[in-house]
Amino acid sequence: MIALVKTTKGARGMELREVPMPRVKQGHVLIKPEVVRICGSDLARYTGKLVDYQPPIILGHEFSGTIVELGNNVENLKIGDRVVSETHGTFCGACHYCVTGRHALCTSRKGLGYGIDGAYTERVLVPSEVVHKMPPSLSFEECAVTDTLCAPLHGLVDRIRLEPGDSIAIFGMGAIGLLALQVARLYGPHRIIAIDVPEGIRLKTAR
Repeated sequence: MIALVKTTKGARGMELREVPMPRVKQGHVLIKPEVVRICGSDLARYTGKLVDYQPPIILGHEFSGTIVELGNNVENLKIGDRVVSETHGTFCGACHYCVTGRHALCTSRKGLGYGIDGAYTERVLVPSEVVHKMPPSLSFEECAVTDTLCAPLHGLVDRIRLEPGDSIAIFGMGAIGLLALQVARLYGPHRIIAIDVPEGIRLKTAR
């Protein structure tokens, strides 16, 4: 299969390469990516600002797709399901964080697209535990932004516990800031203050 591979550390060093198809293993699913978005961290790895990986490695972690193969002991999923995945490529499955569903805090965790191979390819292997079915009403394009949306949801809903009538200031109107603004609007705030540099289109988009 064809994949976009980061072949070296530092700037650039990305090539389209023929790579082996992942072999499905127990508790995992093989997904055909339908839409893969470009995260700011992907750009930082391309430009050399991030070196948190060992090349060669396939980048990409913000994606949606279709299940094409199931490993043993996979429940509640089937071939043909339209799905999104969390970004946890591997984790221990036994620590306090894993058994309480907080895989991101597992000390053994390796992320898709920098710890292990990611989604800029024809097939990606993911633990079934972190795969979620897409609502029928949403497109692959919409659901590929799920991972990005989770950050402001966690911050505003789980941590801040935003309530109707609150006022909120959001620093930075990049992708996550704009999503945070939209999440905040759902809670009926008294005021949302969007903060960014005056040049460019970010504040205009926020308005």
